[in-house]
Amino acid sequence: MYTEAFEWDKFPESLREANIVMLPKPGKESTDCKSYLLLSMINVNAEILEKILEYCLSKVVDRVIHADQLGFMGGRTTTTNIRKAFLIMKQAKNGMESCVVASLDAHKVFDTVN
Repeated sequence: MYTEAFEWDKFPESLREANIVMLPKPGKESTDCKSYLLLSMINVNAEILEKILEYCLSKVVDRVIHADQLGFMGGRTTTTNIRKAFLIMKQAKNGMESCVVASLDAHKVFDTVN
């Protein structure tokens, strides 16, 4: 099934579907969207394909994703870039150079549904 899907450049409908289950958070107002956890239930064949792709991509990911990219990368944490930022600021201060730090707040960036 997987070989044919890649050869034909089209996946079966069952690999493209998911059932979304809304689990209520305890003690939260049921009319608020933020009161639910969303769980996406996918076909077992889709899970197997996901694991295969994950394994294959793990072999090349470090060559195609920059070391500063931390989100969704196993073994990388934001602590690394915070430490880099402090080191750069310290070096700029010791060298009497200018330094600008920009911080983007991505809090709840994925909480929007279109």
